[in-house]
Amino acid sequence: MKKITIFMLAITMSLMASAQFQLGHKLVDRDAAFEYAKTHKATPYVNNSKAAGATVVVNSNTGLTVNATITPNADCVKYFAVTAETGVMEAVAQYYGLTLPYTISYFGQELTGTQTVTLDGATPNNVSNTVYVLAVGSTSDSNVVTADYMSNYLGGTGTANITTVVSNVTSTTVDLSYTINDQTSYFYYLIAPKDTLVAYGMPTTADVITYLEGQDDRNYVDLAGTVGGQTPLTTGVKYVAYGFAYNKNEVLGTYTAPISFIPGVGIVGLNDVETLSSSVYPNPAKDQVTFTTSSKMNKVEIFNMVGQKVYENNVNGIATSVNVSNFNAGSYIAKIYTQSGVATQRLIVK
Repeated sequence: MKKITIFMLAITMSLMASAQFQLGHKLVDRDAAFEYAKTHKATPYVNNSKAAGATVVVNSNTGLTVNATITPNADCVKYFAVTAETGVMEAVAQYYGLTLPYTISYFGQELTGTQTVTLDGATPNNVSNTVYVLAVGSTSDSNVVTADYMSNYLGGTGTANITTVVSNVTSTTVDLSYTINDQTSYFYYLIAPKDTLVAYGMPTTADVITYLEGQDDRNYVDLAGTVGGQTPLTTGVKYVAYGFAYNKNEVLGTYTAPISFIPGVGIVGLNDVETLSSSVYPNPAKDQVTFTTSSKMNKVEIFNMVGQKVYENNVNGIATSVNVSNFNAGSYIAKIYTQSGVATQRLIVK
C-alpha cells in the first residue's frame, strides 16, 4: 500500500514535517530531494547536440503504470526512464532550478540495452502522461526523448466505496488507513481538528465534500500510515477523519461516516452520524421548489397523498430544484435520500 501523505494546505493535518510527492518509482521528500540535488556529485547531464538517443514505443497502460519498449541507439551507453503526468517533470525542474535531464536522471530507472519496462507514477483516468527517457552517451552527452499517451480509467460505473479505519491513538499520533473497492476511480481524504473545520465554515460532511471536490487532490490507491510521526498531533484536541470515493463517472459512492478521535483519549466517535437537516422553499410553491440538505443527496422522490410516486431524480449535491408547474394542486411528501440518511419534507403545490 502507498504511504499516506497529506499536504499542509489550509486546514489539513500533515503526516510529515514536509510535503512529499511521488514520481516514478520513488516517494520523495521535496526538501530532501532539493538538498540532494544541490550536493549530489554525479555528472549533471545536459542536453547537447551529441548523438546519444533512443526510441520509445508505448505498448499499453493500466492507468497507474505504463508498459513501453525503449531502444537506445549505438551512441547511447545507458538511459534513464520515468513516467509522469505530462509537464510534471518540467515543472519539478523549474521549481528547483534544475535541468530537465538532471531531473529525469534522479527520478528515472537506469537501464541499458533494449528493454520493455513497466513504469509507475502515471496519473490515471484519461489524463495526458509522458514517458521521459534521458539517453546518455560515453562522454555524458545526453538527449531527452519523450512519448505521450492518454491513461486508462480506474474503477467502474458501479458504486464506489471507501473504508476508513482509525486505530492506535496515542497522545501525539494515530494510525489511519483508507481501503477502496474495485469500482472506485479516485478518492479524497482529510484529517483536521473539528474546531478548525467549524472555523473555516465546514461544520458538516457536505461542507467537507464541497471543499475537497474544489481542491480536487485525487488519490488512486489504498493508503495507510501514521499521522503525527514528525509533526505531533495536539493532545486533547478532537480530530475528524474523512474519506470519499468516486466511480469513473465521478459519482460519489458510499463511505465510512466521519471518525472522531482525541489524542491521549482515543476514538470518541466511530461512524458518527450527523444530525440530518433539510429544507424546501418556497413552500407552498407554484412553479419551482428547491430542496437542500446538510448531507449530500443521492435521490429525491415525491409522492402524492395516495402514495403514488409522481417524481424521481438522482442527485449529486446538497441542493436541487424541481419543476412542479405540472403537478396538481395539493399536498405531497418528498423523500430525500442522502449519505447520512433519509429526510422527509411536506410540499404544498398551489
